[in-house]
Amino acid sequence: MECSGSLEFVFPSVKEAENALSALGREDSAKRARASVCVRGKTLCIKIHAEDSVALRAHLNSYLRQLKVIEATIGV
Repeated sequence: MECSGSLEFVFPSVKEAENALSALGREDSAKRARASVCVRGKTLCIKIHAEDSVALRAHLNSYLRQLKVIEATIGV
């Protein structure tokens, strides 16, 4: 069963959202999941499409861990 999910994070400024995008780098898509990341204004948007819920959860958790580090670093 194919699954998808999205995350949106609003930053105080466009520059901070773009810095977060740069800090995330390019995550290799796994066999069972792929992601697209973009900035719209002050919002960092992450969309994930996966073959199953386990792969979706793993990908979401990976991005959440990275964003937690970014948040701690820039002090959002």
